[in-house]
Amino acid sequence: MNNYLKFFFIFLLTFSITENIFSATVSKTKKKKRIVYINLGKNSGIKKGMKVCFKDADGNEIVCDKVVKVLKKVSIVKIKDKKKFKKIKKGTEAAVDEIASLDKETSSESNSTEEESQSQNDANSKFLAFRLLYTPEFIAQSAYNEMYYLPPRDGQVESTLWEKGDRNKMSLLSLTFETELLRWNIAAGLRYRAHQDFPASADYAINDSDVYVDILLKSSAFGIYFDYYFLKPKINTSGFRIGSGLDIDMSKVTYVAKEISTTDESNAEKEIYSLRSNRTIMSLRIPIQYELNISTFGVNGGLNLLVPLYATDTEQTASINDTNISEYEKGNDASNKTAAEEDLNTSLNHNKSSFGLELIFGVFYKL
Repeated sequence: MNNYLKFFFIFLLTFSITENIFSATVSKTKKKKRIVYINLGKNSGIKKGMKVCFKDADGNEIVCDKVVKVLKKVSIVKIKDKKKFKKIKKGTEAAVDEIASLDKETSSESNSTEEESQSQNDANSKFLAFRLLYTPEFIAQSAYNEMYYLPPRDGQVESTLWEKGDRNKMSLLSLTFETELLRWNIAAGLRYRAHQDFPASADYAINDSDVYVDILLKSSAFGIYFDYYFLKPKINTSGFRIGSGLDIDMSKVTYVAKEISTTDESNAEKEIYSLRSNRTIMSLRIPIQYELNISTFGVNGGLNLLVPLYATDTEQTASINDTNISEYEKGNDASNKTAAEEDLNTSLNHNKSSFGLELIFGVFYKL
């Protein structure tokens, strides 16, 4: 009786193994498509998606891949690895493992799908980004001239008392705070910018080194902008962000010139020129940035191209107390003062540039 039971259990074990593993051989191959035909068709019980492992003459495994199609008398296996495909010939042994294909691969696909779904849910949950940016202006959209005082020449009518220098240079201090609605690709920002001060000095009169003019030019600007990003990476991924928008830049320039005497202590320092100039410029913005995501934090860098479209009338306030304005010779003091104001404003030339370029370096946080 015990012998019958042993035989019965061996029969069940053998049946369960053969039920899940099919033996087959390769009937032909196609090199261009890297597909292998095995001699098991629909009647054998083989199904699409089952795992097929090929073995060489020594029983060593060559490669395993899926059944992609089941025909009446044969089944087709697609081999992904080009080098391993070359080792499979007509007559090569193959084993079809139903359990491996249904359990391991289905589980792997399920896990992958769950991870992708979770990642997508996390991405969709992010709706707002805050950015702190350092945005130095490489080419200013609001420009003005640096100016040097020119002492008048004896016996000549002067058309100007100013020598124009370079246009304003790159801003060293420029900070921007930006927030973005991630789902709508809309961003808005506030910016403060200050250019490097321009100090200078010159003789007040020709051949008189006891009196000179001390000059200090300062400028700063507040800005607000709105951007729409028509090209950007998916939320929580890295990539380029490209957009367009409107920039409003409100700049202020202050110019002060003082007459300083090295000999007259009672009148050692006197302000002879003071000019305050305000101008608002509206520009088209084209931000081009690369964004690197590190979890909910990240860094970004790039540039903004700025094309000034419109500038408001300059609001200028001038104060002049210079005896040298008589050299304009306009007929009276009032006319001379008007000529001096026009000369000062024209020489400063506070206006919009043909284009601007802003660099971007920053960090951000998404929630």
